[in-house]
Amino acid sequence: MNRKLKELLGTRMSRDSVQEAVDDADWQDFRESLLGLPTDEKLDLLDSYLRKPGRDDRREVRVSNYLKALKRGGLLHGSNSD
Repeated sequence: MNRKLKELLGTRMSRDSVQEAVDDADWQDFRESLLGLPTDEKLDLLDSYLRKPGRDDRREVRVSNYLKALKRGGLLHGSNSD
């Protein structure tokens, strides 16, 4: 896992900011496209999603929230995951 993703995994966010960020049809479509993929592919795609042109803080909130879900599911271990 690259440095930016590790950094996001350790980020704390309010419930309201997460709800506002994930309430987006395009994000939900992207998230659903990750289902069934190996974790390393998911991480690569999440990194690419973050690197889209233009700054959008909601992207970081979305990815951070997704990484935390992977961690809760046992697919990532701590903020120092490889």
